[in-house]
Amino acid sequence: MSAAVACASPPASEPPAADLDATWERATAKALRAHRSDRKGDLIIAESNYEKALAAATSFPEGDPRLLETQYALARLHRKQGRYDLAIRELAALAPEQVRLHGASSEAVVATLLTLCGARVDAGRYEAGREACLQVLTIQEADAAVTATAIGATKLQLADAERGLRRFDAAEDLYRSLLAQSPPGRASTARAGVEVACHNGLGVLYTTQRRYSEAEPQHLKALSILVRHRSRESPVYAIVLRDLGDLYVKTRRYDDARERYDAALHGFEQTLGKDHFQVRETMLRIADLLARTGKPREAAELRYQAQAIPDPRT
Repeated sequence: MSAAVACASPPASEPPAADLDATWERATAKALRAHRSDRKGDLIIAESNYEKALAAATSFPEGDPRLLETQYALARLHRKQGRYDLAIRELAALAPEQVRLHGASSEAVVATLLTLCGARVDAGRYEAGREACLQVLTIQEADAAVTATAIGATKLQLADAERGLRRFDAAEDLYRSLLAQSPPGRASTARAGVEVACHNGLGVLYTTQRRYSEAEPQHLKALSILVRHRSRESPVYAIVLRDLGDLYVKTRRYDDARERYDAALHGFEQTLGKDHFQVRETMLRIADLLARTGKPREAAELRYQAQAIPDPRT
């Protein structure tokens, strides 16, 4: 053997499977812990670890479900960050792969389609969101093993889509039917989340219909449930406050509106960070209120600050 051959470097090889498994497990565990938070810094940590897990999973054997699991988790995170267009693209590409691997009525496919429905509704694509919800409901209602809770989560997304499409009667019926399913006594945290979404959804719906006297009690009920479950330090609490502020603007209760907007802004800044698009949206509402109440210079300054915050939805 020649010296040149003897000294040749061995060809690069893939990391051992055990190392890839360990990398995926460590990164996924860290990502899941951070994903539970609503704080911007934690979500950045979650995204970084999901990407590490994804890099490891791309070397797994074909058909290994962990690759699709990681892609789904990353898409869910992007939705939580408000990066709706990115999440929609990822979920729409993922669903056919899950159908191929798991079957059209599998839990994984249902979860992906439901998340896709939510992302579309969040992005204002109500008709596409409604179609995804109806597809999920068809699968769920054909499976006797699917729980009422799971079907209720789908109907809640459908109600939001119907409201966005201004099909108010359909939306109201869905919200009311979900609230009627509440068992007596203290609700679980998950059930409380459904109740908050229904009451706040009804409040927004009634405000849109100018049924103002009916809207306020719905928002206040949503806030009281969140307080009871110690969820005042959450983006959901801030969202309900801001929606209540919108109602007060419509009814010319401007001082009350400003108070709710300021509290919502503080809540978003504390939980999501000062450069989150929800902060931008709330600042723009305050700017509109300032303009409405004869403070154009302050309104212009605040609008300029808000527009400096990037909007990931565009």
